[in-house]
Amino acid sequence: DNRRPVNYELRRLLLTELQTGFSSGERNNLIRDMVDNIEDGRIKLYLTWRVIDFRRNQPEIFQQGRYLPLEVNGPLSEHICAFARYSEDGMIIAAVPRLLGTLLGSNHPAPLGDEVWGETGINLPEEFSGTGLTCLMTGDERPVREMDGEKWLLAADIFSSFPVALLYRLPLSEEV
Repeated sequence: DNRRPVNYELRRLLLTELQTGFSSGERNNLIRDMVDNIEDGRIKLYLTWRVIDFRRNQPEIFQQGRYLPLEVNGPLSEHICAFARYSEDGMIIAAVPRLLGTLLGSNHPAPLGDEVWGETGINLPEEFSGTGLTCLMTGDERPVREMDGEKWLLAADIFSSFPVALLYRLPLSEEV
């Protein structure tokens, strides 16, 4: 067993710093710093906080929403796992990189941007409507592209600044 005791006081301090940075308008600097220093563990704490907070505020999507595996196409399709949960109350799409050792080797700290992902993308179902989704991690809009009559999320877009994509759409009256 190689686990060490958790320093809860440090984790509380880091979480407070992340929450302050997220709400202060310094979100982009915070994201960049976490990705640049991925080994310090803040990125995992940040991801956990944001997902738990979203789930707490949108329980219907998770409790009553339907699960839909999403098709990934392109030269690096085997390196992404993606699915959606959706209901009348909204939807969330989760996409995560996989098999990073064979994708990146040791040259990149995180699989970000066009130079990594190229033309790989997630095909959205016919029922999907809209032109974009909001990234839960960054608060930025991610475009939905139309190609050959189909709707796509390009991996280069959704993984442009954060190595995990959680994209959502809620009824217009709600905010996360």
